Amino acid sequence: MQALAPILGSVAVGAVGQLLLKAAMTKVGPLGLRNGQAGSTAIAIVLNPGVWVGFGLYGLSMLLWLAGLSQVELGYAFPFLSLSYVFILIGARVWLGEAIGGARLIGVTAICLGVSLVAAG
Repeated sequence: MQALAPILGSVAVGAVGQLLLKAAMTKVGPLGLRNGQAGSTAIAIVLNPGVWVGFGLYGLSMLLWLAGLSQVELGYAFPFLSLSYVFILIGARVWLGEAIGGARLIGVTAICLGVSLVAAG
């Protein structure tokens, strides 16, 4: 289906944006909002280019999502958002070096099966 491209593109771009935000915030470090730290925390976030690129990708993701929604029913499109769990899990492993446990793999497999059923129906 033609609408599948912007929907999957939205999910993929959104996942990359989320991974960039995580990488950027890892560089910023834990946020401190007590004892006058809010200002320096806000400055660290605003000055981090990874945060801005992540926000930009979220905006692009939204535009792609709107393009997909203009072509299909929400009940068809929405389950595809759960694929972001798959993309994030893979990206977090490959790019951020995060561990993937067995329970996560089972959960992501169940998500993929569910999305496959939705796409088929």
